[in-house]
Amino acid sequence: MPFTIGDASGEVTIDPADLADGLVVMPREAAGVASDLPDRVPAGTPPQARVRVRVEQVSSVEHAIALGVPVARADGIQLRPAPNRPLILTTLEPPEAMRVLADGRQPLIRAAVVLFVIGCAATALGVVAAALRLGT
Repeated sequence: MPFTIGDASGEVTIDPADLADGLVVMPREAAGVASDLPDRVPAGTPPQARVRVRVEQVSSVEHAIALGVPVARADGIQLRPAPNRPLILTTLEPPEAMRVLADGRQPLIRAAVVLFVIGCAATALGVVAAALRLGT
Protein backbone atom coordinates (compact mmCIF):
# COMPACT_ATOMS: atom_id res chain seq x y z
CA MET A 1 0.00 0.00 0.00
CA PRO A 2 1.58 3.32 -1.03
CA PHE A 3 2.43 5.84 1.68
CA THR A 4 3.51 9.47 1.72
CA ILE A 5 6.41 11.35 3.23
CA GLY A 6 6.53 15.10 3.39
CA ASP A 7 7.84 18.30 4.88
CA ALA A 8 6.79 21.94 4.86
CA SER A 9 7.25 22.17 1.07
CA GLY A 10 4.93 19.28 0.22
CA GLU A 11 4.73 15.51 0.11
CA VAL A 12 5.53 12.62 -2.21
CA THR A 13 4.03 9.17 -2.53
CA ILE A 14 6.19 6.05 -2.32
CA ASP A 15 5.10 2.58 -3.41
CA PRO A 16 6.81 -0.01 -1.16
CA ALA A 17 7.08 -2.38 -4.14
CA ASP A 18 9.53 0.10 -5.72
CA LEU A 19 11.88 0.01 -2.70
CA ALA A 20 13.35 -3.50 -3.08
CA ASP A 21 17.04 -3.15 -2.08
CA GLY A 22 16.66 0.56 -1.43
CA LEU A 23 15.17 0.30 2.05
CA VAL A 24 18.05 1.35 4.31
CA VAL A 25 17.07 1.23 7.96
CA MET A 26 18.66 -0.03 11.13
CA PRO A 27 17.09 -3.46 11.46
CA ARG A 28 15.50 -4.28 14.73
CA GLU A 29 16.41 -7.75 15.97
CA ALA A 30 15.01 -9.81 18.79
CA ALA A 31 15.93 -13.28 20.00
CA GLY A 32 13.74 -15.63 21.95
CA VAL A 33 11.78 -18.84 21.63
CA ALA A 34 9.15 -19.88 19.09
CA SER A 35 6.35 -19.70 21.65
CA ASP A 36 6.94 -15.92 21.85
CA LEU A 37 5.95 -15.56 18.17
CA PRO A 38 3.35 -18.23 17.43
CA ASP A 39 2.01 -16.38 14.36
CA ARG A 40 5.46 -15.92 12.74
CA VAL A 41 7.06 -19.36 12.92
CA PRO A 42 6.36 -22.31 10.58
CA ALA A 43 3.70 -24.77 11.69
CA GLY A 44 5.15 -27.63 13.72
CA THR A 45 8.02 -25.60 15.19
CA PRO A 46 8.69 -26.76 18.76
CA PRO A 47 7.61 -24.03 21.23
CA GLN A 48 11.07 -23.97 22.88
CA ALA A 49 13.03 -23.66 19.59
CA ARG A 50 15.37 -20.67 19.58
CA VAL A 51 14.36 -17.97 17.06
CA ARG A 52 15.67 -14.62 15.93
CA VAL A 53 13.40 -12.05 14.32
CA ARG A 54 14.70 -9.27 12.09
CA VAL A 55 12.30 -6.42 11.30
CA GLU A 56 13.07 -3.79 8.69
CA GLN A 57 10.39 -1.14 8.91
CA VAL A 58 9.74 2.56 8.90
CA SER A 59 7.35 3.98 11.43
CA SER A 60 5.23 7.08 11.01
CA VAL A 61 7.16 8.94 13.73
CA GLU A 62 10.64 8.53 12.21
CA HIS A 63 12.31 11.14 10.05
CA ALA A 64 13.05 9.69 6.62
CA ILE A 65 14.97 10.69 3.51
CA ALA A 66 13.96 9.39 0.09
CA LEU A 67 16.03 9.45 -3.12
CA GLY A 68 14.42 8.80 -6.47
CA VAL A 69 12.96 10.35 -9.59
CA PRO A 70 9.81 12.44 -9.02
CA VAL A 71 6.97 11.60 -11.41
CA ALA A 72 3.89 13.84 -11.68
CA ARG A 73 0.60 11.99 -11.38
CA ALA A 74 -3.01 13.13 -11.24
CA ASP A 75 -3.09 12.56 -7.47
CA GLY A 76 0.31 14.17 -6.73
CA ILE A 77 4.01 13.44 -7.01
CA GLN A 78 5.36 9.90 -6.75
CA LEU A 79 9.02 8.95 -6.31
CA ARG A 80 10.13 6.18 -8.64
CA PRO A 81 13.47 4.38 -9.05
CA ALA A 82 15.91 5.93 -11.52
CA PRO A 83 17.07 3.76 -14.43
CA ASN A 84 19.55 1.18 -13.09
CA ARG A 85 19.25 2.64 -9.57
CA PRO A 86 17.03 1.68 -6.64
CA LEU A 87 14.51 3.97 -5.01
CA ILE A 88 16.11 4.63 -1.61
CA LEU A 89 14.29 5.32 1.64
CA THR A 90 16.28 5.63 4.83
CA THR A 91 15.69 6.66 8.41
CA LEU A 92 19.45 6.87 9.00
CA GLU A 93 21.52 10.03 8.94
CA PRO A 94 23.21 10.40 5.51
CA PRO A 95 26.74 9.38 6.64
CA GLU A 96 25.43 6.20 8.29
CA ALA A 97 23.22 5.38 5.28
CA MET A 98 26.25 5.74 2.99
CA ARG A 99 28.22 3.32 5.18
CA VAL A 100 25.40 0.77 4.96
CA LEU A 101 25.06 1.20 1.18
CA ALA A 102 28.84 0.96 0.64
CA ASP A 103 29.25 -2.18 2.76
CA GLY A 104 31.32 -4.68 0.78
CA ARG A 105 32.41 -2.11 -1.81
CA GLN A 106 35.39 -0.63 0.05
CA PRO A 107 38.01 -1.54 -2.62
CA LEU A 108 35.96 0.19 -5.32
CA ILE A 109 35.46 3.26 -3.12
CA ARG A 110 39.17 3.44 -2.26
CA ALA A 111 40.08 3.20 -5.95
CA ALA A 112 37.63 6.01 -6.76
CA VAL A 113 39.14 8.21 -4.04
CA VAL A 114 42.70 7.56 -5.29
CA LEU A 115 41.69 8.36 -8.87
CA PHE A 116 39.91 11.53 -7.71
CA VAL A 117 43.02 12.71 -5.84
CA ILE A 118 45.22 11.95 -8.87
CA GLY A 119 42.81 13.89 -11.09
CA CYS A 120 42.85 16.89 -8.72
CA ALA A 121 46.66 16.82 -8.56
CA ALA A 122 46.94 16.62 -12.36
CA THR A 123 44.53 19.55 -12.73
CA ALA A 124 46.49 21.62 -10.20
CA LEU A 125 49.78 20.85 -12.00
CA GLY A 126 48.19 21.84 -15.31
CA VAL A 127 46.99 25.15 -13.88
CA VAL A 128 50.44 25.89 -12.40
CA ALA A 129 52.17 24.97 -15.68
CA ALA A 130 49.78 27.19 -17.66
CA ALA A 131 50.31 30.09 -15.23
CA LEU A 132 54.09 29.75 -15.48
CA ARG A 133 53.92 29.61 -19.27
CA LEU A 134 51.73 32.72 -19.41
CA GLY A 135 54.07 34.52 -17.05
CA THR A 136 57.13 34.10 -19.30
